[in-house]
Amino acid sequence: MTSEASEDQIQEFMADPELTQLAEHLKVTSDLLDIVELSEVQHSDMLAWCMNPAEGHGQGDAVLKDFLIAACVSSRDQSCQSRTHAFFSKWTLSKIRVTSFGSAWVSRELSNVTSDGKKGRLDLCIVDPQNRIIVVIEHKRGAKLNQAQLDKYWQAVDEQIASKPAFEDYLFAYVVLDKKYEDPKEEDLIVEDKNTKMGQQWALCDYSWLTSAAQRAAHQVARDNSSAQLLMAYCQKQTEWENPAERKITYLAASLASKHERVVDRLREIKRLKLAAWTPKMISNTGGDLLYFYLQQQRLCRVLIKTSGIPTVRAFIDQQVTHPDDLIRKGRAWLHLAPESVDELMSSKDKPWPFFVNIKRESGVEGPTTFLVLFVWAKERFAKPDDAQRAREIFAHHFKELAKGDPEKIRRVIIDRGLDAEAAAKKAVATLKSVQALTHRAVKELVGNE
Repeated sequence: MTSEASEDQIQEFMADPELTQLAEHLKVTSDLLDIVELSEVQHSDMLAWCMNPAEGHGQGDAVLKDFLIAACVSSRDQSCQSRTHAFFSKWTLSKIRVTSFGSAWVSRELSNVTSDGKKGRLDLCIVDPQNRIIVVIEHKRGAKLNQAQLDKYWQAVDEQIASKPAFEDYLFAYVVLDKKYEDPKEEDLIVEDKNTKMGQQWALCDYSWLTSAAQRAAHQVARDNSSAQLLMAYCQKQTEWENPAERKITYLAASLASKHERVVDRLREIKRLKLAAWTPKMISNTGGDLLYFYLQQQRLCRVLIKTSGIPTVRAFIDQQVTHPDDLIRKGRAWLHLAPESVDELMSSKDKPWPFFVNIKRESGVEGPTTFLVLFVWAKERFAKPDDAQRAREIFAHHFKELAKGDPEKIRRVIIDRGLDAEAAAKKAVATLKSVQALTHRAVKELVGNE
């Protein structure tokens, strides 16, 4: 199905001053990764380089520590019988922080043979002979993994390496690294246990731990340490973190995508169009000008396509408020914002939030894309039922709908609907500020009185 972008819409897009600004910002780059898209193998090579303390990125073992801390947090809900849980029972967060991993090295060439006789290579393997640890990493980037496969991998390592006398006093950990491991369906509103599908031996991490490395590298680049540029660029592209120049690009792209939605939809279709599929009609009118524009400005158009929809809302939110990444969850058509201190009313930081602000793309709406802003409340996710009841009373002073209906069920209070991306972001931020004030009051009353 072809998205209709009228001649007037295309001309307005071409005449927009922000389009010129975005094009100029995108021309200024010293970043090779803006031009080259890495393959899965190259991503693993880059991660090995980032985590190797002996490489020239200027961060020593700091990136490796970031990774181990993230894996430690991920492993907390795992079975006490697993090697990974045993590993992080000894290698706690505090011990990781104060230990030097300068003797560690990262292997990309460690082969294994699984129980069905198939030969393969482990994506990454961290070996530290000084601290007597080995961390096996399966780098899942687009591939489908299941528990049976992962069981074969760790069993092969267990039999062929861990059982050897040279490694009898080593501790082993197993980690699946997946850039997009968590994308629950909006209607579920509950994140599934991320360890269930991967087996009990494996911790599961996304790329968010690279944010710290990107921030450290940005400071080093600012101090004219050019060796940190590549590490900053790589980590930045794998996470939500942006330096000031990238934030400007994101804002301009978000503004353009919001104002010229039909044109961006057409650019998305042009992106999939093969040269052999061209017809005289495609290139004989204003639509042909848009086709040529895409081919001449492919990077700019890819940024616009990537930014449209929920990413546009996120970009407008980031313009208004700096909110911790661990209090933001994003899907294809929705965005959740949890208030600070919400974890003090939960049994575990790894559990789903008991309440949050939800921005949802509305479906079945003709014309420009619109968004719905909700406040979502789930009593069952509170650590204590009594706390949930008192907190509900506090929040009901502001969200009147909470006082109605069955308190045991998930409640969705509609704040506003039919909003464009910028208006949805403003409404969500205003709601979040109200929720944060109510959360601080609830925490002070409920937690402070214990």
